[in-house]
Amino acid sequence: MGWIVVKCLSQEKKTGHWQYRRRMPEALKEMVGKTEFLMVLGPTQSDALASYAATHDPIERLIRLAKQGITHESPKETRETMIALLAQWHADPFSRELSSSYSACGG
Repeated sequence: MGWIVVKCLSQEKKTGHWQYRRRMPEALKEMVGKTEFLMVLGPTQSDALASYAATHDPIERLIRLAKQGITHESPKETRETMIALLAQWHADPFSRELSSSYSACGG
């Protein structure tokens, strides 16, 4: 059987759970004040792969929006918009702990 490389997917060494871990782009670091996205996807590789698209796709969308910018808004309004988008996906941009929901952590 061959290997498939899945971007941002890794196994946490302490618990063995699979997680989505991705460095926060500079465009979002300033708005959110964190250094990475982190989400536990499940205890098995199969669980993680089943949850991957539902995790990766919204984060990709958020990153694209952040990089493109929201030109009609002030920096404060843009930051608030990005935080609202994170909240829409049950992300806590102020969390520093692993959880079973999206989080933007670090910093």
